Amino acid sequence: MKKILILLMLLISLPIQAQDITNKLGGTTANETYDVTDSADKILLRVQGDGQVGIGTNIPSEVLDVDGSIAVSGTVDGIDIATAVTANTAKVTDDDDGVAEVYGSGWNGDTDSPTKNDIYDKIQSLPSGADNLGNHNATQDINMAGFEINLNGGYVSGDGDNEGIYVDSDGNVGIGTASPLSKLSIGASGYADATLYSLNTLSIGYGIYIENATSGIGIYSEAASGGYSGYFDGPFYVGGNIGLGTTDFGGGDGIIAIHNALTNPTATLSNAAALYASGGELWAYDVSGNTTQLSPHDSESGEWVFYSKNTITGRVVKINMEKLVKKIEEITGESFMEEWVED
Repeated sequence: MKKILILLMLLISLPIQAQDITNKLGGTTANETYDVTDSADKILLRVQGDGQVGIGTNIPSEVLDVDGSIAVSGTVDGIDIATAVTANTAKVTDDDDGVAEVYGSGWNGDTDSPTKNDIYDKIQSLPSGADNLGNHNATQDINMAGFEINLNGGYVSGDGDNEGIYVDSDGNVGIGTASPLSKLSIGASGYADATLYSLNTLSIGYGIYIENATSGIGIYSEAASGGYSGYFDGPFYVGGNIGLGTTDFGGGDGIIAIHNALTNPTATLSNAAALYASGGELWAYDVSGNTTQLSPHDSESGEWVFYSKNTITGRVVKINMEKLVKKIEEITGESFMEEWVED
């Protein structure tokens, strides 16, 4: 009996070898769950039958759904986190504002959330094999809402060379230049007081070429008070009609049409002369203030007249040219004027 008791004591004192513990769920849906709770019955870990696991949440929506902070030390999928962010640990958290935040030492020497430039620098220094978002085809759109793309002195280029589209720190855009002074400079730096600058370097060619497929306006410019809608320094060519204040060309082609002046000229010109329309008639205005009707007929009677008025002295000259010619014909017996009606 004594031997039996000693044997039982020896058996009891042997190390107990526990077997693996397996908890088998009753199904493969989210309704079958295995929970680990604390003393207050708060769910700390939930495993669902559909394979989704929640930590800190009882309604996981992903394979692994974590509600809270995650501390990582070592590697994730072969990437050394400590090397990637030059820190011993990195932490990703969401403080319920819907924005993922990155923390950890090594961000400019502090432990605060990094700036966009910090993240850019760290991505640039990722170890070999890490994805820098550059050498692959994107599978979905990139949403940059609230953020900017920092080209850091580089180009948007088709082949990676220093060519294409350049954006400087002031937001000026250059095409074919890395020093745009205009909002958009093409071919050269341009001018700081120009919104759009284009340099034509071809011996024969166009600085800007605009072609309308059917109808519409090729270039539309609207100037503020005191400004100019257009300014041309050099020869100006128009292959068609020109309308000043009007688009009515009377069915003609190669016509210069002038709308009635809103205000007739009265001030003295400086080394210039002006053409304008008034009452549907064409007028010339010279540096001496003389206003002369060029379309030679009276707008009321239809008679052929010469009319001129000096806006400074107020002196007016009006000659009935038709009567004058007929009187000369009567005196000389010669014919100077012919009249007929065309169909």
